[in-house]
Amino acid sequence: MIKVFTGTSKYTANGYVFYDNKEAVIIDAPTDTAEPMANFLKKNKLVLKVIIATHVHWDHTEDMNALRATTKAKVFMHNFDAVSQDIINNIFPKVEKINQDEVITEDTKIKVGSKEFSFLHTPGHTPGSVCMWDEKEKILFSGDTLFAGMHGRIDLPLSSPSDMRESMKRLAGLPKETVVYPGHGSATKIGDENWLRNF
Repeated sequence: MIKVFTGTSKYTANGYVFYDNKEAVIIDAPTDTAEPMANFLKKNKLVLKVIIATHVHWDHTEDMNALRATTKAKVFMHNFDAVSQDIINNIFPKVEKINQDEVITEDTKIKVGSKEFSFLHTPGHTPGSVCMWDEKEKILFSGDTLFAGMHGRIDLPLSSPSDMRESMKRLAGLPKETVVYPGHGSATKIGDENWLRNF
């Protein structure tokens, strides 16, 4: 099951709780989502396994430290973003750093109940952007790499148009029925994003 929590900043980023068999994982923690996410976990008696940072832009991580303090769960992120936070966020004032507990690599696996997720390193928006992927269930949490109808911005510090192009080619190869849950906006399917193959 998937529960979406939309942040209150002007960028209205999406955070997600994915849960199965009373276990949960959180994907991103946008502005003002820590308390409602924690309350949701408590109400549904869910055990939080980990908190995932798809990338370290502030609108996706502003409540991450608060959520970790409340839940005591570890934060996973790609090392490229972990070590580059000051540069990535230098256009935003007063951004709190996210301390990385575990490094996400393409060998990282996370079990949530009966489900298992792996990770795709999809740079472009940031150097350490990742997508969380359940190959069996055909579910992808894409952060700001892919949205319905477009890819993430590539005009920000440490963004890379060439890396984004390669990431889009990679996502284009996923099964068409894959449901994509993005960092902003509504869900889509890989098969509905025909532009990916020609990007």
